[in-house]
Amino acid sequence: MNQPTATLSTPRREDRGFVLVVLLIVMMPTMLLLGAFTSAMVQRTHELSGLLEEERALLAAESGVDDAIYKGLTGVLTHTATYHLDLGSGMSCDVEPTNLQHDGKDNDGDHLIDEADENVYQVVVTGHYRNAARKLAAYLGPVPLLPAINSAVVVSKPGVNIGLAGSSQVSGRDLKLNGAFSGSLSPGLATTPPGTVAGLDGQLTGSERDHVVGAGGTPSLALAPAIDWATMVPQLQNAAGTVLAANSYSNLHVGSTSPWTGAIAYRNGDLRINGNSTGVGILLVNGNLEVLGNLTWYGVVIVLGNFNNSSGSAHIVGSILQGPNASSFSASGNFTVTYSAEAIALANATSGRYVALNGWQEIGLK
Repeated sequence: MNQPTATLSTPRREDRGFVLVVLLIVMMPTMLLLGAFTSAMVQRTHELSGLLEEERALLAAESGVDDAIYKGLTGVLTHTATYHLDLGSGMSCDVEPTNLQHDGKDNDGDHLIDEADENVYQVVVTGHYRNAARKLAAYLGPVPLLPAINSAVVVSKPGVNIGLAGSSQVSGRDLKLNGAFSGSLSPGLATTPPGTVAGLDGQLTGSERDHVVGAGGTPSLALAPAIDWATMVPQLQNAAGTVLAANSYSNLHVGSTSPWTGAIAYRNGDLRINGNSTGVGILLVNGNLEVLGNLTWYGVVIVLGNFNNSSGSAHIVGSILQGPNASSFSASGNFTVTYSAEAIALANATSGRYVALNGWQEIGLK
């Protein structure tokens, strides 16, 4: 007897195509989601890579600012001397230092160009990393060498013998470097503690009071802030670019008035100045100073011993500081010392060292 047999039918080609279509339809949303996810991740990776490049460019710019600050503090930062730093790992920066006192522009809006109060370095640094760049600007001001000076003459020893004769004058009428009156009055003569204004007034006799003019009437007297001589004098000695080896000089010239360039001159011992002499900056005399000729000095004259001007025509624009071991300050003839905030600021900048002011700010690349 024959048994019935089962016959397996082969799927038709149309059935196989239908299954494939169904499979594609089922997988399409998954594929679209996967594509969208992949695209988003690629975009995100690209954005993160760009942000990383931007941050590394900023770090490179900050490194350039730090380098400029170090150069400023050590006195080797140079006007318009642009330089490049290769920082490694693909980072670099370009540093552009500009001293605003020498850029031929009115930077502070006072209609004056390259005056003493513009002695500030503008440092522009562009940091680079791959395709990214960031630009920063920092400002560096001069390291002060002098204390706050508020009078034309400051004496530091109570009871010092003061003698003013002839046409000599101690004036607190604040002059600019160009000779114009600033409109401000400062004291003519001041003393530091433990000296007092009353004690200082007692050192002026008869008509000497008429030789001291400035804020507060005649005589114009005041109490000045204490001076740290033990710190200031060694700092100035170390910073001095001119050492006066002789005890007498004729036609001495220190610094320059065109352009205004201050210097520090130091004499360890007594000093006599004859002839026609000029100076810009700081004159430090560790001894007595005698002026016999014609001297014009813009800045600050510091005398640790006695000061005497008995002849000639001496004109100090700025201030004179006299140390605590002096016994006399005497002037006669055609002697004038006139307070000048600009001249003092110029003297304060003679160290050639600069320190950062108020951090940095980011600026546009163009």
